[in-house]
Amino acid sequence: MAGCIDDLSKSMGALFTSDDDHLKELGLTDAKRAKLREIENYYESVFSWDVKKLTNFKSSLLIDHIDHIQEKYEMHIACYKKDAFDLKRFCLQLIISYELYNRKNYEKSLLEIESMFLYLKSCKFDDSNKQYSEAYKHIAWSTYTYISLTLNRDSEKILENVKPVNGLNQTEKAAICGLKALIFMEYPPKGNDIGLKLAEEARILDSSEIEWIKIWLKAKGRVRRFYDMLKIPDEDEIHAADILCTKTNPRDLIEASDLYINVASSYKQDKEKARKYFKISSDVILKAIRFSENNVHELCSCLMASNRCPIMFQSKEVKNIVEKLTNIKNGQFDLALGQYFFKQEKDYEKAKMYFSRGMAVGNFDCSLNLIKTQCIESSIDEFPFVNQLKMIYDVFPSPKRRLIILLQILYFYFYHEDNPRELMHYLKLYMDQEIEDKIKKQQIIKGSPFFKKPKCYVKYNEFLSNLLKEVKHLIKHPQWTEEEKCIINDTYVRCYKMSRVNLNENEFVDDGQMFLNKKNEDRYNKNPLKNSNNDSWRKKRNVHKNYDGQ
Repeated sequence: MAGCIDDLSKSMGALFTSDDDHLKELGLTDAKRAKLREIENYYESVFSWDVKKLTNFKSSLLIDHIDHIQEKYEMHIACYKKDAFDLKRFCLQLIISYELYNRKNYEKSLLEIESMFLYLKSCKFDDSNKQYSEAYKHIAWSTYTYISLTLNRDSEKILENVKPVNGLNQTEKAAICGLKALIFMEYPPKGNDIGLKLAEEARILDSSEIEWIKIWLKAKGRVRRFYDMLKIPDEDEIHAADILCTKTNPRDLIEASDLYINVASSYKQDKEKARKYFKISSDVILKAIRFSENNVHELCSCLMASNRCPIMFQSKEVKNIVEKLTNIKNGQFDLALGQYFFKQEKDYEKAKMYFSRGMAVGNFDCSLNLIKTQCIESSIDEFPFVNQLKMIYDVFPSPKRRLIILLQILYFYFYHEDNPRELMHYLKLYMDQEIEDKIKKQQIIKGSPFFKKPKCYVKYNEFLSNLLKEVKHLIKHPQWTEEEKCIINDTYVRCYKMSRVNLNENEFVDDGQMFLNKKNEDRYNKNPLKNSNNDSWRKKRNVHKNYDGQ
């Protein structure tokens, strides 16, 4: 199910074998460099986890990961209470600081952490989060100290007031694993595999905490869908959703309802089971609505979940939500409203109105849904299908989003308009996207055309096979110049290699060393921070240099 890192202990190798040079450029003393290594090995800072190394994550040349995270952060803080501690917000701010640091923008990285401290100081920890506050402070302060030392500032004494790792209790260790899981999940696809293992560890350490169940459920779903989008959710996922159903937090309830909808949708040949889970989901959504206390963001989530259920399972409460959201200008609300009128009311004019409104404020999903609606309303020959997709392509530089757009254009030139030159142009553009082949392949095998034609029913994984056959045939066509033949042949080779990628080849196997944050046993045993407790919850790192650089 999840991917494998062949020799995890090697892949977690010492950061300073590659980063010592840039630290020397900053003029850091041996003592400060040694302190940085100590933080990496014996504290839980965001710099201790080798996030990018383990996930092999590379930001696209077209869009920076930090911009993507910043956008998510701003959307998140707009949706949730600003006076209550929110783990997702804390996670996203840590990533922003980490990304700024990796770009050697150390001052801004430090400012981000200082902003986090203001948030931690002002926010309220409810009963469930209060027990984890020391763990979160440990991460924040050790990260702050790491950046300060990089800037050659005297900040070693700060760590004297930080609760040491060997002083953390079971629930605090779980909190660190849970936060790590969230951070790794922002570096897909391999980060989802690692996040799942970390979430599992958090649940082992603290089995009753709802937050770790939600993180585990999200990671499990992502991993399942990535490797086998047709697979029915496991019994352990259903059991986790059952636990969430006993709560009153609307966000917990929506998580559960989404899982039940996924289960129901998987039973295409068993209508009785499908009805059973759609009914359960509908009941859970109704409960979420009643506990939302008119919070429009939570009501929007309820509407989004309800839109995925057949109309026979729609609650009467949904119409009240539609009325409450109608006059609020928000791209996500427009998406929910557009989908409601598209799927439930079959009122395509109203659906287009909301999708257009959402598109105007930069909502990608609204842009796509607008074209989908036009395809339902009229023939593909009656509106500029490709030109509209090209316009969206120019607006959204994210490679993952561009794959979705380009795939629809490929469908058009493969199934509708016989134009080999355009087909090859857009296939080359698809293969040129700065994103790994696994994601390119996954997008092709799970996609389907927006438009409907008699010969356009695409079975799972069928389009990629047919596309390769067509390109291989086109190579022999006499119309191409020698230069064009070379380009087509190169595109075919790249596409063929992509088709041979095994989505399961990186299956993540825990070698028992993921959760121990130290570079080797011998040095750890000599370190004053050593304790006799079982630290299997932390990760292990290899060491290639001692603190003195030898």
